[in-house]
Amino acid sequence: MALTNTVLLATGISATIITSLVAAARTAMSIIHRRRFGWDDGWLLAAYIFFIVVASLYMAVGPYLFRFNDIAAGKLQPYPTITDDILYVQKSFFVTTSGLWICLWCTKFSLLALYKKLLVNLPFYQKIWWAVVVFCILVLAGAITSSMLSCSSMKAWFTVGACSTPRDIKAAKISLWYSYAVDIVTDLMVMMLPLGLLKGLQMPLMKKITIGSLFCLGLVCIIVSTVRVTQLGLGSDGAVPPLWLALWGMVESAIAVIIGCGPGFYRKPQTVSSSQDRYGSRSFRTPRSTSHKNGSRLGNQSDEMELPSYAANASNVTQGSDSQEELVAVGRDGKIIVTRSVQVSHNGAY
Repeated sequence: MALTNTVLLATGISATIITSLVAAARTAMSIIHRRRFGWDDGWLLAAYIFFIVVASLYMAVGPYLFRFNDIAAGKLQPYPTITDDILYVQKSFFVTTSGLWICLWCTKFSLLALYKKLLVNLPFYQKIWWAVVVFCILVLAGAITSSMLSCSSMKAWFTVGACSTPRDIKAAKISLWYSYAVDIVTDLMVMMLPLGLLKGLQMPLMKKITIGSLFCLGLVCIIVSTVRVTQLGLGSDGAVPPLWLALWGMVESAIAVIIGCGPGFYRKPQTVSSSQDRYGSRSFRTPRSTSHKNGSRLGNQSDEMELPSYAANASNVTQGSDSQEELVAVGRDGKIIVTRSVQVSHNGAY
């Protein structure tokens, strides 16, 4: 299918709607369930804002890019304001190139902020976490710097026709492949960081596989990034095709934000499931009257049941739900007394 302005706009609008719905649901779930806004939520919100900026600018410059192509192909004649339009597109790409990398890295920082909570009392993993964070910051600075150096000078970015020399085309290629390489490396580092924790967790195998698959969603970003950089290398004149740069920039940033929202959606179902496991499978039956064939008798005033005497020490039964009631004890006459009332309390945070 040929890339047209309609396809570009449809892709951008669809990506914006879907990403906005996912990000809104993720943010609402985090605030409603946890009643607070964490660092992972903040970084994810920043990633979404940069995505909106990048997608909006790419959709805005789309008509100009197709018009320039028609003029280059001889289908249209140059018009009086073409110089102003070229400068507008050039400035827009100055923003979108760096904005794309910041969007992707904000998603990585959101995941790292979430993983930080899993590393409490694990000093070795905390050191690795800090190493990954520092590495991500350094290579992000390198990606932004390389994109700015794609033109011979900062002045060339804001001068019509001054950023299309052979040197600039080569620098743009270098920036593209460098940014792709560090993007892949950091994705792998962020994915591998929490996977080492799964080995020592006491949980069913299927749950480990589910959580591991969630951590490995970054593979989707790697695939999209690979397709993007391959597609952008198909320019006939060696230059990076701006139309495909716009299309894949919107797709990659949208997918990155959506994947960054994934762990937030998993947290709520897991909490509900754990709550049901703790309370839904238990029942405490305390009938007010009962009889026993072996002659056991009910206490008249203490609501206690006496059982035949056994050689046993006093015992305490403590439920995992903060119940501190003494359920079993030895009475003064040597008989075991079972208290039939159970009080279960919880702090409301599952």
